[in-house]
Amino acid sequence: MRFLIILILSSISYFSIGQSSFEGQVELDIFNYSTGEISTMHWWTKGGNFLIEVNSKTKDVEIDYQLLIKANDPNMIMLTNLNGEKKYYKVAVPIQQLKVSDTPFANAYFEASDAEKNILKSNCTQYLAANKEVKGQFWIGENDQGLTMNALPPILQSVQYMLFIDEHLSGTQLPMEVKTSDKDGFPLFGHAFKMIKKENVQGVSFEIPSGYQSGN
Repeated sequence: MRFLIILILSSISYFSIGQSSFEGQVELDIFNYSTGEISTMHWWTKGGNFLIEVNSKTKDVEIDYQLLIKANDPNMIMLTNLNGEKKYYKVAVPIQQLKVSDTPFANAYFEASDAEKNILKSNCTQYLAANKEVKGQFWIGENDQGLTMNALPPILQSVQYMLFIDEHLSGTQLPMEVKTSDKDGFPLFGHAFKMIKKENVQGVSFEIPSGYQSGN
């Protein structure tokens, strides 16, 4: 139940709160290479609110849950339904105004390579980053649906490697695929966008559904 929460909060640098103009649905895979975990996030967003469906799995365990994030709320709600027992958990995310210099990517170089590829109709350029601690491969492009960094769920904006990337992007660019590794090349974390669709979001609730009891 705490797979993705642990993955994200363990590498969080700050929790940004606000609204974006993007409205639609998005699907993203997050990879924790050290544990073999893959978490698929499928979300709907409107007015800075997010309903996120999460499927996290390793070779031994698979679990589904949902996250609710409201605009201008520093907390998020985790919804679980285990064998018919419906619970919600309020998760307070610590607000820490860290800088890139406080992360493993401090003083890392960031430069474009000659490699290019198309991801979800986005013409992407590969950028490479490294310092004495970590390395990164980032495929960056502009998607035709208008999704940008500030329109992502705050928990994704706040991951340390995303903070580093954001420092080097223009406002319309997005890291479509990412893979990070340690100084010896051992894979750590990454992500890959699977779907981006700008549309009017209707019939989606950003409130705690009826029938759920507090688990805190």
